[in-house]
Amino acid sequence: MMSSPSRLQRLRFSLALSSMAICAPALTGQPFAPTPTEIRALPDACRVRLDQGTKAEWEAYQAKLGRPIWDHLHHFCYAMNFMNRQVSELHKPTRRNQLEQAINNYDYVLARWPKDHPLYKEAAMGKRQAEIYLQMVKL
Repeated sequence: MMSSPSRLQRLRFSLALSSMAICAPALTGQPFAPTPTEIRALPDACRVRLDQGTKAEWEAYQAKLGRPIWDHLHHFCYAMNFMNRQVSELHKPTRRNQLEQAINNYDYVLARWPKDHPLYKEAAMGKRQAEIYLQMVKL
């Protein structure tokens, strides 16, 4: 007949599971930059700016958006990608980090883009949304 696990054994098992849950996100090694799959969920300009477009596409978007926007667009793309990642993240510290990364990248473009450009307003709105979500995660 098998004996039931002692209280100490159950505690050790619980601690082991907790440690694995805490370390798992770090072990996944998610890259900073969006993966090819993640890029497909971003606007087409992000695909082109993140080196997956042709030279003709690059030049067309650069002409359409202008240099100040185009030169820093990849940070806007990173911010949107971090927002996409955090939606499905269950590990609070990882989700918090993703939201902080999104805010940092939104801050980067907001400091460099003209305030009258439509993407500036979109970045400001994205930053505010990330800040609201971050407050919810901290609760």
